[in-house]
Amino acid sequence: MKKIILVSACLALAACSSNGAPDAASAQKDEAAIKQVLKDITSSDSPAKMAAAFAEDGEWIIVGHAPYKGRAAIEKGIAGLTAPGSKIVFDSLDVKEVILLSDHQALTKSVAVYHIDANGKAGPAKRNEFADYLVKSADGAWQIAYEINSDENG
Repeated sequence: MKKIILVSACLALAACSSNGAPDAASAQKDEAAIKQVLKDITSSDSPAKMAAAFAEDGEWIIVGHAPYKGRAAIEKGIAGLTAPGSKIVFDSLDVKEVILLSDHQALTKSVAVYHIDANGKAGPAKRNEFADYLVKSADGAWQIAYEINSDENG
């Protein structure tokens, strides 16, 4: 069911795009920049740095939970995943696909493995599939406008 939701979200967002895809050189540059946004999240050491990848009015959804709307709420949501003295540690990130809808819109499908580090002790590894809808801001930076997660362990 979770995978159906992810695929449905991706298809719905793709259907909304009306602009053509960028040229090959721009596409390569954009794909690399988008992958870097996702890599930066997984290498972040704080909820604030993780949330910074989202647009100011971005939305973050974890299947089975109420959505977090806006960067401040997303930061609180990320912080709420861990207890004081613990943090989220990403063990791996695999960006399965980047779909450039236009020169300013893209979709990604990714899988991450992470664990919660509580006072220096690693908890069990968790696998998380997620899809992102990204937009390019006026300054040319890619930001996550919408993310849906299907944490298979939660």
